Amino acid sequence: MPHPDLSNTIERALESSEGAVVGEEFGVDIHRIIAPDEPHDFVHPVLAIVVEFDNGAVFADWNIDAWPDDEQLDAPHVSIYGSLDDLGRVTEGTLEHLTRVTGR
Repeated sequence: MPHPDLSNTIERALESSEGAVVGEEFGVDIHRIIAPDEPHDFVHPVLAIVVEFDNGAVFADWNIDAWPDDEQLDAPHVSIYGSLDDLGRVTEGTLEHLTRVTGR
């Protein structure tokens, strides 16, 4: 289940062009993190859905069901990073770009 604040943040960002440069496309990039084959025993191949905002902010909505029962969190978990590079430094798996969603 997606984190409710993430959905609201995306909706607000797409409804407003505040901070966007005139003439440039305003939107978000959607990625996912695919589980590595080793060394973990993930039970689902998608570890997270990631939203990258044009300002560089990155939200990762973690699929807590991807971990074995004895390693799962009890509640949804969203992490905020300053960039995709920051996310890549601390996560397992492969970051895969899915699509770009624009507000114009």
